[in-house]
Amino acid sequence: MASSKIDFHTHFIPPFYRTLLEKKYPQPDGMPGYPAWSVESHLEFMETNGIKKSILSLSSPGVDGLDLGDEDIDAASLARQVNDFAADVKRQNPERFGFLASLPLSDEAACLAEIKRALSPEVNADGFMILSNTQGRYLGDPSLRTVLRALNEVGALVFVHPTIPCHHGNGGHLAQNVRVDSCCPLAAHYKIPIFEFLFDEARTIFDLVASGAATENKQIKWLVPHCGGVIPTIIDRMFLVERLGIPYPHSEGRNTSGCKFGAGEEETRRIFREQFYYDIMGNPVGNLLDSLLKFVGKEQLVFGTDTPWMPFARSNGVIKQLEEDLPGVVGEEWVSRVYHGNGEKLLARE
Repeated sequence: MASSKIDFHTHFIPPFYRTLLEKKYPQPDGMPGYPAWSVESHLEFMETNGIKKSILSLSSPGVDGLDLGDEDIDAASLARQVNDFAADVKRQNPERFGFLASLPLSDEAACLAEIKRALSPEVNADGFMILSNTQGRYLGDPSLRTVLRALNEVGALVFVHPTIPCHHGNGGHLAQNVRVDSCCPLAAHYKIPIFEFLFDEARTIFDLVASGAATENKQIKWLVPHCGGVIPTIIDRMFLVERLGIPYPHSEGRNTSGCKFGAGEEETRRIFREQFYYDIMGNPVGNLLDSLLKFVGKEQLVFGTDTPWMPFARSNGVIKQLEEDLPGVVGEEWVSRVYHGNGEKLLARE
């Protein structure tokens, strides 16, 4: 068993968050419920699998756009509570846990305040988690420009976690499966995270790059989960559109790149190779990792498990298989860098 892994894609579920959401969101994103989680069970899982540190983050449905009925709580206060909980976990186990703070993107002023607070010595976040869309606003949306600029100014690590696909005018966040058929027509048949998450992940990364937002914010270190998801399958199409100069039908204020067909092929290649990092959670060896490494470097890969949404017991087997297969793809000399070396550089604050 390889040791000293840093897990960049792993989640926590505060007891108060579970209690709050179970009342109105008993089946988050179409899942049967919330998995069991505790600091103790997480540490036990880490010991079993040679994980020296876990960088915790909240998963979907996050803190924004939640209809919590009579509960006197909004996105900003929920984000603070979640972040304070994670900060306390890190404070009690500083060598074993770090965390990525959640942000109330629906409230710009509160979001900017939380960025500053989260990076203070008292909270000491290692970066931030942002969902792939916030009530239909994807990462290239002009309304997010001020927030991205603030994250860029501090050189933030930003983990982009997928959520339910969403569009403007849908009536709010779809985590409670209200009108979910408008964006996920197969949701009644298949759990949304299985494949819809991967499409929404690609949608927001495409928007981030094509809108020019990634070029505008070169100091942000973006972390893309699931080994890039479906991005490796559409990247050549993106390059082709830009190479041929086929214009994107940008709405007013959407494209800030100065290029009518997105960032341009050369800039797009640079972004994917220099500004983005990719966790290898899931089943990457066989097809996905080979495809991803055709346009990014091995120095951009980090380890991830998606626990506890991927149950701890099942993750044990997934990690064992990864340990057997990964050397054949990246080479024995790169295994330790993928497991922890690349991650240590990613966490380093300049």
